[in-house]
Amino acid sequence: MYRLIALASLLLSIAFGQTDFGEFLADTTPRYQIAPMPQASPIVATDGESFMVFWNDDREDRGNGIYATRVTAGGVVADSGGIPVVPNGGTQYVRDVAYDGNIYVVVWEDQRIGYGTICASRVTTGGEVLDPDGTQVSLGVWEDEDPGVAGFDSLFFVAWTQTDQRGAPRAHGSRVTGHGQSLEPEGLALGQAACTQREQDVCFDGEDFLLAWSDSRDDWWWNIYATRVAKDGSLLNPDPVAVWRSDTTEDYDPAVACGSHTSLVAWYSYEWWASSQRVLSARLSATGQLMDTLPLSLEPDRDGGGRPDVAFDGTNYLVVWAANWVYGARVSEAGQVLDTVPFLIGVTSGASLPQVAFDGENYLVTWFTGYGGDVVGTRVAQSGNVLDPRIDIGVASGSQEHARVAFGGSNYLVVWQDKRNGGLETYGARVSPRGEVLDPDGIPVSVGGNRHFYPDVVHDGSDFIVVWQDEQEDGGFDIHGARVGNAGAVLDTFPVTALRSTQEYPVLASSDDHSLMLTWEGWTAGYGARLYGSLRVWCKLGPIPGVQERETIPARSWTGPTVMRASGVRALGLAVLDYTGREVSSDERLSPGVYFLRPEGSRNQGIKGEVRKVIVTR
Repeated sequence: MYRLIALASLLLSIAFGQTDFGEFLADTTPRYQIAPMPQASPIVATDGESFMVFWNDDREDRGNGIYATRVTAGGVVADSGGIPVVPNGGTQYVRDVAYDGNIYVVVWEDQRIGYGTICASRVTTGGEVLDPDGTQVSLGVWEDEDPGVAGFDSLFFVAWTQTDQRGAPRAHGSRVTGHGQSLEPEGLALGQAACTQREQDVCFDGEDFLLAWSDSRDDWWWNIYATRVAKDGSLLNPDPVAVWRSDTTEDYDPAVACGSHTSLVAWYSYEWWASSQRVLSARLSATGQLMDTLPLSLEPDRDGGGRPDVAFDGTNYLVVWAANWVYGARVSEAGQVLDTVPFLIGVTSGASLPQVAFDGENYLVTWFTGYGGDVVGTRVAQSGNVLDPRIDIGVASGSQEHARVAFGGSNYLVVWQDKRNGGLETYGARVSPRGEVLDPDGIPVSVGGNRHFYPDVVHDGSDFIVVWQDEQEDGGFDIHGARVGNAGAVLDTFPVTALRSTQEYPVLASSDDHSLMLTWEGWTAGYGARLYGSLRVWCKLGPIPGVQERETIPARSWTGPTVMRASGVRALGLAVLDYTGREVSSDERLSPGVYFLRPEGSRNQGIKGEVRKVIVTR
């Protein structure tokens, strides 16, 4: 065939007496005009002498391609027809360009392989495209987008947004050599931060405190961790115990109770891929060893639920939770789930955040009846029998929410956040072991002013100690507290923590010698020599987390001496508090020692900076 064509060409040449000069253009003077299809998203860089411009171009109507042109310092478009960096076909979105002193590198999102992938191409100052189809910078396992680039001395760095399997955007990046090779195609994780810790709970096991929390250290999956803290504040597990780690569930809201020989941690688990929600639990030994590597499932066949709570009766644990209604299940110290079918405690639609405490004979379970509802409860026997149809505890106008409960030797004290007066305030009520509400109108623990909410309560062997999140004038939150007597009277109020950062969601536990451990969530920029920039769980120990000294200027200044005689202290007319935070009555003798002075007018206001320390001498 080819011989026939060649022979035909030779015959034509002989017939016309001419030589074959090949193909040629009929018109060699082109007229340039705007291309017919869209051009968009131009970006520009310079080599110090001229400019290089890149843009998206759909001139062939086959998806976005990338074109470029050089522009001289005099404003002349050197490549009027455009330089095809990535020809049309597929979809590419040009994003950024950099010059390293030798060549340009342009980067874009490329969807030719399905997921968004980051690609790049090198272009010389003369307009030559060294990587005509682009080189792959990222693997494109997940969606990669929005790249940026910078370079120097034959080395570039490309950064981009990578959206992971849970839909979370993360900053990643890779170095790219002057030869166009990506050195970290899987992407360096750029947006690193110290893991977040939150939703803590604490109990005392007879020797030490056990603290558990939700932790995001495992590649930002929420898992459950725990540690033991001695009464002197030393950490007995410097490396926290991983109670449960999973890359298929998000695990939140741990609750803890300490038994005779073990401790039980219960939490809410959400299996995101199956939209399944369960309550799980696991035991720890007295030395902090995990005893159940596979959690005990307390709610295997029911969706829903939220933060559980747990208490110990001397033999078994009772775990309670809400899944529209309130449910419970008992777990033995040996790890046997005694109620494989959870039993119904409260038939209240929309029930939330149940809490449980034990009085030596029965449990009291409390909860609130959904948003805008009331605080109610019922007693539960150690056998799991529900003893009351329902006990109305906080049922004033407005809403009562976020109840917590503790037993104090003769009665329970239930505390909650209350909106009967419009704003968020802290109220409480005592409930007898027989289920009688002793304060039907509620005890105003902290009312008026800014918000006082998210309370917790323990009994320290003498009185109830109530703490809450207290809103300050600057919009931040400190932890404030009150001592409530067994007769229901508020004996004193005081600031507990007043750090520079916000403190939220306080939780208390009491030890055998009536010292307390307070924990809370707080945003932490740094601590010691370590940088965090995340929510962390804080702790504070003491006979009472009592009088907090502030570095701020007091609202009422006092420039008296720090060492005084007792008569001189009394002459000031200020409230006198001992080292535990208890107010010393005016007819009590002041023995030598450390005391705190506070203006009487701030008694129930929690004003920052008004407490001063003095040493009383003979």
